[in-house]
Amino acid sequence: MEHKLPPWLRLQHLADRDPRRAAHLAQRALEQISPDHPAYAWAACAYGYAAMRWERSDIAYQWLETACTLLAAQGHTMAVLHCRRALVMSTLLTPYHPIQHATIPDRLDGLIEVYNAAEHPLEAARTSIQRIWFLNMQGDPRDALATAEAIEHIIMQQGTPYDQGWLLRLRAHACTRLGQTELARRLLAQSIERFTQVRSPLELAKCWTVAADIDQRSQHYEQALENLDRARAIFQRLALPRRVVLCDVERGSVLGELGQLGSALTTTQHVLTMAEQFHMQFQVAISDMHLGNIAYHARLNDLALAAYRRAQRRFETINQPYYSLICGRNEALVLREEQQHAVALDLLVALAAEAQRLGDAIEAAENIFLRGQICSDMGQYDEACTYLQEAYRRFSVLDHPVQAGECLLEQGWLMLRHTRHPNLAAAQHALATAYTILAERPAYQWRAAFGLGYCAELQGHHAAALAQYLTASRTVATLRVSLASEHASSNIFRQATELYQHALRLAVRLGHLDMVLNLAEQQRAVALYVQRDRPALHIPPHLQATYEQQRTHLRSLIGADRTGTAFADALTAYLDTLLRVRHSATLDVAQPAPQLAIAALRARLSTAHPEGWMVLTYVDTGDRYPAATP
Repeated sequence: MEHKLPPWLRLQHLADRDPRRAAHLAQRALEQISPDHPAYAWAACAYGYAAMRWERSDIAYQWLETACTLLAAQGHTMAVLHCRRALVMSTLLTPYHPIQHATIPDRLDGLIEVYNAAEHPLEAARTSIQRIWFLNMQGDPRDALATAEAIEHIIMQQGTPYDQGWLLRLRAHACTRLGQTELARRLLAQSIERFTQVRSPLELAKCWTVAADIDQRSQHYEQALENLDRARAIFQRLALPRRVVLCDVERGSVLGELGQLGSALTTTQHVLTMAEQFHMQFQVAISDMHLGNIAYHARLNDLALAAYRRAQRRFETINQPYYSLICGRNEALVLREEQQHAVALDLLVALAAEAQRLGDAIEAAENIFLRGQICSDMGQYDEACTYLQEAYRRFSVLDHPVQAGECLLEQGWLMLRHTRHPNLAAAQHALATAYTILAERPAYQWRAAFGLGYCAELQGHHAAALAQYLTASRTVATLRVSLASEHASSNIFRQATELYQHALRLAVRLGHLDMVLNLAEQQRAVALYVQRDRPALHIPPHLQATYEQQRTHLRSLIGADRTGTAFADALTAYLDTLLRVRHSATLDVAQPAPQLAIAALRARLSTAHPEGWMVLTYVDTGDRYPAATP
C-alpha cells in the first residue's frame, strides 16, 4: 500500500497474525489522532483492515469506507483501490446477503481491470485470489483452479509468503472438492510452510480446517477431528467465534461418521443455534444437511428426510443451487434405503433436469451413478450397466478419478452378480482398475479386493483368491467402525459378512487353520461393532408416546409445504426428544482389530494344562458352521 507512515503498515501485517490485537491498537491510534490530520486516513485504513481480518464486518465497512473517502481526498489512488478490495473481502466474510454477494464478481473484475490498467499485475493477481475464494464458496472448483493457474507464476515469483500461502490453500481446497486428495495434501503442506514462515497462527488454523476436510474425504476421521480441534482452539484464542462455529459444523459431521450419534446430534443442534445467532445462513443450511447425514447413518430416516428437505429450502433461499441438488440426491439415498426405488428414480430424474439447466456436470454425473445403483438393486441389469458406464465416462471427462473408480467398482460387481455366466475378464479388469484408483478410499477399496478374489475363485485360482480375501479382510478389520456408521445401507455390511464367509470357506478347504481362527476373530469383531453402533433406540416409557407422535407428525409434513412454521416446529420438537432419549453406548475412537496371537495362546494353554487341552471355535462360512481348535 502507499503508506507514508510505516506504523500503519506494521499494524496491517500484525492483523494477518493477530487481528484482535491489531484492531485494538488501531482503534487506540484513532482516538489519539485528530480527524483533520492526514495520518487519520491511514489509521482508519489500518483499523478497517484489522476489523475485516477479525471478521467484524460492521466495523470494517464503516472504517474502510471512511478511509476510502479520506485517502481519495489526499490523492492516494492505489490506497483507495486497496481499501475497496478489503471491502470486497469483508463482504465475502459477512453472513450471506443476496444483493451484496451478487455484486462480488463484478466488483472484483473491475478492480482487476483497474490494477492491470495501472500496470500493477501483482495487485491484480492478489485480487484474483479473492475471486478464487469466491468460486470455491460457490461450489465451482474447476473455474477456481483455472483462475489459480492463470496467476500462479506472478504470485509464486513476486508475491509474499502470505500471497503464496493463500493461493496454495485455495488450490488445495478446490482439489479436495474434485477428489484429488493427494495433490490437495501436497499443496496444503506447501501452504503450511509459508504460514509457518510468517508465524501466523490464524492462517495455520485455517489450513488445519482444510486438512480436516481432506482427512474426512479420505475417511481418516480421527485425524480430521484432531485437526478441527487444533484449529478450534486457535480461533477461540483469537476471539473468532464464527470460525469456531465453522469448526463445530464439521465436528458434528465427523462425529456422525465415527458413529457417535449422541455427540453428533448434540454438537449439530448447538451449531444450528449458534449459526442462527450469528446470521450465518449458509452454515445453518450446511448444519441441516449434516444433520440429515447423521440421521441417515443412524437409520433415522424420518429425521434424515426432514433435515435434507429443510436444508434444501434454505440453500434455495440463499441461492446455492449446487448444495440444493446435493440435498435432493441425499434424499434419494434415503428413499433407496427404504426400498422406495421408483420414488427415488422419479426424484433423480427431476434433479437431473435441474442439474442440466444449471450446467452442473458433476452433479449430473453423480445423479446418473446413483440411478445405476438403484437399477442394480432392482435387478435391472441392462439399465444399471448403461447408467454406470455413462457415469464412468462423465467422471473420466471431468477428471474425477475417485468417482470414476467407484463406477468401475459397481460395474465389476454388477457383472459378477447379475449374469448367469459372468464376464470374468471384464469384471476383473474393472475391479483391478478400481482397486488402484481407490487407494486413498479404503472403505471402497476392500470391496474391489473382494471382487478380485471372487473372480479368482470362480476361475479356480484358490491361492490367489484367498490372498485377495485376506487383503480385503485386513482392511475391513481396520474399518469396522466405518462399516457400522459410514454406510447406512445394510448392503455394505452384508457384503462384509459375505467376504468373511468366502475367506473362511476357502481357508478351511485349503487347511490353513491359523488363518481360519484369525478370520473368525475379525468376523466376530465387525459383527459386534455393527451391533453396538446400530442399535434400536432405547426409548424410556415416559417418552414413548411423545416420540411416536412426533415422528409420525414429522413424516406427515415432509411432503407438505415447508415454508411455514409447522414443519420447522415439528422437526425441532422431534430432534429435542431424540436428544433426551438415551441411546446405547457410542463407539470409542477406532483402533485396528488386533491379530489373534495363536502361538502365544498355545504356549499359555500348554503351560496351564500340560495334560492336554482343546478349545473349539465355531466359524460361519455361510453354508455351514465348522469348528476349529488352536
